[in-house]
Amino acid sequence: MSDDLDIRAGGVVAVDTASLRAAADRYGVQHNAIRDAVADLFAQAQRLRQSGSVVGYVSTLGWELTQTAHAVSRCADDARAIQADLDALAGEYEDVEWRAVQGWRVAQGVAGFANTGLLPAPWVVAMGLGANAMQVGVHRLGTGVIEPGEVLTGPRPPVHLRVGQPMCTVPPSDLADGLGRVPDDDARVRIETYTMPDGAHRYAVYIAGTRAFTHWRGDGPDPADMQSDLELYLGEHAAADEVVRRALAAAGVPSGAQLYLFGHSQGGMIAGRIAIDGGYDTRLLVTAGSPTEAAVGEGTLSVQLRHTDDLVQSLTGGGSAGPVGAPGSMVVQRTADPVPWLRDIALEAHWISDYVETARQVDASADPRAGRLHDVLGELAAATAVTAVQYDGTRVAPSGPRPPTPAPSPGPAAAPRPAPVPSPGSASVPSPGSAPVLGPGPSSATPTGLAPSPSPGPAPSPRSEVSHPDASPYRALPRRPSAR
Repeated sequence: MSDDLDIRAGGVVAVDTASLRAAADRYGVQHNAIRDAVADLFAQAQRLRQSGSVVGYVSTLGWELTQTAHAVSRCADDARAIQADLDALAGEYEDVEWRAVQGWRVAQGVAGFANTGLLPAPWVVAMGLGANAMQVGVHRLGTGVIEPGEVLTGPRPPVHLRVGQPMCTVPPSDLADGLGRVPDDDARVRIETYTMPDGAHRYAVYIAGTRAFTHWRGDGPDPADMQSDLELYLGEHAAADEVVRRALAAAGVPSGAQLYLFGHSQGGMIAGRIAIDGGYDTRLLVTAGSPTEAAVGEGTLSVQLRHTDDLVQSLTGGGSAGPVGAPGSMVVQRTADPVPWLRDIALEAHWISDYVETARQVDASADPRAGRLHDVLGELAAATAVTAVQYDGTRVAPSGPRPPTPAPSPGPAAAPRPAPVPSPGSASVPSPGSAPVLGPGPSSATPTGLAPSPSPGPAPSPRSEVSHPDASPYRALPRRPSAR
């Protein structure tokens, strides 16, 4: 693990190679002007030295002018060197961008082949082709940043929400404690309700990342799949996002409530969307390994944790052009594992456990922005009561019209089979394989020859969209260390 943290305010630096080459040209012009001045100085010095045979003072002045000409000549050499360096730097950046464009074209081709089902999801394939290709593709798609006022499009997919049992808890002590509360495989979202001394409520929301990496066509029951990843990244409604919003409604979170959001990976995308379009007063937005950056306003403290060797976070395209969020917002970068190894194929740098370790380093940092973060988290410490509920969900398959039942093919009608009639005073004996026939008798209330119709049972109750704690087999499990 690397302990080198890079904490900055955010924003990207765009390299304009045309500007670099224009600057190099200006240095070239200056070089030529300086060389002309040097040539003139040498000529003047030569004339002074020739006159110095008559007047000694003039000879000395000519010698000093010659030394000045040599010094100015060195400045001309420096200008020429700077010009060459700027030209070379522009060429290197253009070469990197060309390679990145080629990589993105390969990614598009492989992704198209993956759509046939013969390869894993194009999302995963594209990530494996390198960060440079991802960055160029993101800039071209314009999908790495959630802009203010942006809303999801398309239909809202149906989901079924499962509600866990309430449990008492305490406020998070620091960033690592808060990020460590993001659910693992036992739930999708955890919502903590804080009752403040004045009776008002605040809410901390912890949203997990992708769970189903093999389902990316929207045909699996788990909404936290690759299909939701793709839909959210492209700005469309997704089942994973719908589960979180249903959970907020089930927890009774009203519009305008103060939220403290934590999200990992896909959960970071959802947290960013809620901060932008949820209609809440988001006090804190913490994302870890999120493929998008939410351009929140000055009322939200934004904390983004990114690992430079995590290809998922490179989908942000570097983020916004300038800083986002309230004063004290920060982008924290670190190389989770500086030594390349086979485990990198498993995207270990993207695991939640690695990001919790990064959060611990932020907590221990002397950077004043870490202090601002702890101040905002400390607002929850005044709560008089804290309860937590975990929620999970499943994707509901869309119901379509049933296909018509084919009519039976016409055929000859079967002749009715006469029922045997018992002789007076004798019991009826059914023929082998036939149903018994009821005869008249004082104990029978059913007409002769008719079987009693079954009594109707209670009608099945319609399935609810939300399972309540006392009726659902789902139970919130105690928090355990995250495996990834």
